Amino acid sequence: MAAYIIGLRRSAPRGTAWVKEYLPKTAALVAKHGGKALIGGNSTPRLLALEGAEQPPLAVVILEFPSLERARAWHDDPDYAPLKQLRQANVDMEVFVVDLDPAARAAMAPFLDERFCPLEQFTNRRFSAAGPFTSLFQAAGIHDFAGAARHVLILPYGRIADRKKLWLVLAEGRGSCTTKHALLAELAREQGIDVQLTLGIYEMSEQNTPGVGRVLSAYGLEYIPEAHCYQRYAGARIDVTGVPAGAEPIDHFLHEEPITVDQIGAYKHDLHRRFLHDWITRTDSVRGRSLEEVWRIREACIAALGAVECSAAQRESSGEGGPQ
Repeated sequence: MAAYIIGLRRSAPRGTAWVKEYLPKTAALVAKHGGKALIGGNSTPRLLALEGAEQPPLAVVILEFPSLERARAWHDDPDYAPLKQLRQANVDMEVFVVDLDPAARAAMAPFLDERFCPLEQFTNRRFSAAGPFTSLFQAAGIHDFAGAARHVLILPYGRIADRKKLWLVLAEGRGSCTTKHALLAELAREQGIDVQLTLGIYEMSEQNTPGVGRVLSAYGLEYIPEAHCYQRYAGARIDVTGVPAGAEPIDHFLHEEPITVDQIGAYKHDLHRRFLHDWITRTDSVRGRSLEEVWRIREACIAALGAVECSAAQRESSGEGGPQ
């Protein structure tokens, strides 16, 4: 899980000649350990105090690494030791590492991957047009698109009785990534909001989709390509499927394209199967298996997800586990 090295400088450096040696060599070592500079390096960020001390640090450096172990490995790398000494001889810095465990990452996902940032533009902008889907949300006491999205977000994952009847997401109190986002797409259409329903295919694994790991491991697989629906607005992703506790956000798609609500059935199904067929031919772990066998593995994964949601709901209703 991601970890961040944060460096704060509160006093002026004692010289600048050392920077020419330090920066390029340090950047190479950061890259060696899978890291990247988010703030700092050759740039000089401007810090303005908003709260607290009147005098903020003179400079800040933030490096991102894939894990705490990789961040420590960079800091403790023998090749970095002389560079660290060079820096310490010329500038005083406070250095910290911030580790995000899976639960914290999941809790912060709406902010870290910017999926929900576009919704802020719709907050407190009341529905301005009438329509059957608008009426459904109004009946539930919801009067803006952001509120509708947040309401759908908290509904548990599950397939509704009839995918063509999107209103069942609200009536049955559950939905899949497809039906949740198709419902919101219809609401956006009624309100004249330029939100694009999108179909993507990602590597479904236990890390980003908790509950499927046991099924995958039974067939010797680390992942399986899965179709996923979400929305795009102003270049950012809105995903109200719901992030299970401990799940890593989906941050990479093997395929992505805009679709219409009419394409959430046969078109989505056929595209997914075509992708799986091509994946089988080029992937050693499944080469030789039939498309139907791989599709059954995928269906078993989806069934496992439903079982996880059902078990969680039962625990909550019986008062076992989880916050009350």
